[in-house]
This record gives sequence, C-alpha cells and structure tokens, in this order.
Amino acid sequence: MKEQKRLENREESHCWLANVFFCFYFPFICKFRPVNNDDVYDNHTDDKCEKSVIRAQQYLYQRMDEYEKAKNKWEEKKIENPGKKFKEPQKPPLLWMLIFGVGTWKLIIGQILLFISTGLAVVQPLLMGLLLKAVKNKQNDLQANFPYVPGILIISFQV
Repeated sequence: MKEQKRLENREESHCWLANVFFCFYFPFICKFRPVNNDDVYDNHTDDKCEKSVIRAQQYLYQRMDEYEKAKNKWEEKKIENPGKKFKEPQKPPLLWMLIFGVGTWKLIIGQILLFISTGLAVVQPLLMGLLLKAVKNKQNDLQANFPYVPGILIISFQV
C-alpha cells in the first residue's frame, strides 16, 4: 500500500481570517476544484494542552512569587510593630489563573459574547410581548409609536 505524504499544518502558518475563508468560503462558494488528498494535512503538529499547562504554570509561579514577597514584607512589619494590626496579603485566586493563565483574550471575549447572547435569549419573549402590544395599539390608535429598539433587537439577534 502506498504511503501518503502529509502536508504541513496550514492553519498555523496563516491568520484566523484566512483559515475561515479557506475552510468555509472557498470550498463551498468559489468551487474551484473538488477536495482531494492534496488538501489533507496534519492538524496536530503541536500539543495545545502542553502550551496551556505551561502558560498556567508561568502565571501561577509569577503570582506566587509576588505573594511570597508581600507575605515576607507583612511578617517584617508585624515583627517591627507588634502592637499594630497589618492586613495580611491576599493569596492568588485560582479563578484568575483559570481565566488569565489558562485562557487567553479569546476565552474572555467568548464568555462575554455567551453572556450577551444568553441574556438576549432570555429577554426575547419580553421584547416580543412589547411588539405585540405595539401592534394592538397601532390597530386601535393610528398615532401610536412603534417600539423600534425591541424590534431591531429581535430582528438582529434571532436565535
């Protein structure tokens, strides 16, 4: 059996927008040629989990070093002035390590967009109720105003 030669991972050498066009737009819209074995390439050239662990360790080690220095200063102040009460430095929270250490700006933006889309999905019945009231009022009174903001939100964020 003939062994196939795999090309290098094209996703790593191009920006994300080029990958979106290459994966979704060109094959289905432009249809230059059918997909064949030349388009198959290795997609796991480097381990993403290892990169995440290294990033998390670096973040946590940096925060622990800062905490250790602050705690040493706190202990020195406590020894110098035994009568005063000094506030103990806060330990580094693991939640921030998960958000900023493991995740990147993409995770934060994804969580914000998820929060907004969930909020709009929850509020959508209320907006539909406002629109139905406006339609009923418009039938009875021709001078009634139309609620444009709920209408625009419903149209633009259909789930």
